[in-house]
Parts: sequence; structure tokens; C-alpha cells
Amino acid sequence: VAGLRLNGGEIQIFENNNAADGTKDHSVSSDQWKAILQDGSLIAPETEGTLKMDATNVDGSGNIVVGTTVENVSDGTTYAMTAFKNIAAKGETTIPAILKQLGLFPQSANYPHGTGYMRNLGERLPFRGGNYYYTSYAGLSCLYLSRGRTFVNTYLGFSLAWQP
Repeated sequence: VAGLRLNGGEIQIFENNNAADGTKDHSVSSDQWKAILQDGSLIAPETEGTLKMDATNVDGSGNIVVGTTVENVSDGTTYAMTAFKNIAAKGETTIPAILKQLGLFPQSANYPHGTGYMRNLGERLPFRGGNYYYTSYAGLSCLYLSRGRTFVNTYLGFSLAWQP
């Protein structure tokens, strides 16, 4: 998913589908990256109150939750993992529609099969769909946010999307 990342757990995107514009700066430090507030508005990264992905266990493992703080950071070897349909809001956090539209938060409990994986350490870019290696954890809702932009491997899977 171009123009989407976690950076230190903070959810960041390019606004207006600017990631599709090859003239835009896609680097780690680009000013194109915007964070998301609970009302769905976009704002400069690292602004107080932006939405972040966190883990339920102190070592960065456990379930994935979305809130406004990161309390349980991965050490780089651990990751949070939960059925995508069970990703939850932390505390009183309001989840805006944009997170559901981006496929970062389930729209309902009837979401298709798939598991979410997340490390909230450094920059993490998303992979969707899973692959044979993940067997029953893969699926249309599989969200893999635990690798950096230099990750390469032969076992990445994907699902094609086409809209006329």
C-alpha cells in the first residue's frame, strides 16, 4: 500500500493519493507524510494526539490496539499479532473512517479471514494478503506491518485489486 507506514508506531499517510505521483518525495524524511487525528484530519507527524498502533504486552507482543500513545515497543524481534477483525481501539480512542478505508482497522466483526502483524519500532511499511508460509493466518485481511523499507524476500504474497 503506497503512501502508508508506521513510524515509531504512528500511522502516517500521503494525503490526496500523492503517493501515486512519482514526482513526490517518498523518502523516510519526506514532508509528504501526514499523521492522523481521531477526527480523521491529517496533521504533521509527531503532533500530540495522533493515532498509533500499540501492542498489549510490554515487550511489543500480544494483540494490536490503536490509540494515541505507544506504551509497549517491540525490541525488533517481537511483534503484536491478532486476527485482523479483532484489532481494537485502546481505551476511549475514536477510530475515524479513514483508518477503515485504508484497511488498518476492521469495519465490522464479519471482516474476511486474515491476521494483523505489527512492530512499532522505527519505520514499517505494509504488505497485504499473506502467503503460503502463513497458511491459515493469510487471507484478504492479512496486514503485515513489521518490516522496514529495505526488506526483500521471495515469499511475499498478494491479492490483486481492480476497480473499473
